[in-house]
Amino acid sequence: MFNTESASFLVTTFLLTVLTDLVTAVEAGLVLAVFLFVKRMSDMLNVAKVLPDPQIAVFTVK
Repeated sequence: MFNTESASFLVTTFLLTVLTDLVTAVEAGLVLAVFLFVKRMSDMLNVAKVLPDPQIAVFTVK
């Protein structure tokens, strides 16, 4: 269900909630979620160069 990255972000946000105020913990949780989202999207992105003709460059993004 959860991988190590998600669990570590959850624990970090929880500890920040306990140790600091709620606003700081929510802000940090949002920043961590953005980083996790960007990493997951970059892992899924696959760019391949297709060369049907040496004069033309065609790129496909899957």
